[in-house]
Amino acid sequence: MNNVQVPDSLKFSLEACRKNAGLTLREAAEILGIGYQRLSKYENDSSDIPMSLLSKMSFVYQVP
Repeated sequence: MNNVQVPDSLKFSLEACRKNAGLTLREAAEILGIGYQRLSKYENDSSDIPMSLLSKMSFVYQVP
């Protein structure tokens, strides 16, 4: 699996990007095809995030 260790500063940004996109945690998780608890974990701790999911987040949250 191709996972990326995300710096703490980026993890806070993931939540901000989701909120700026106007999505709740549950809405974003459904769109991304993951559980809301997993998305919350990715936003709040040092979990490895699959590169494919980061790419999808970028698209969904409209972040280049």
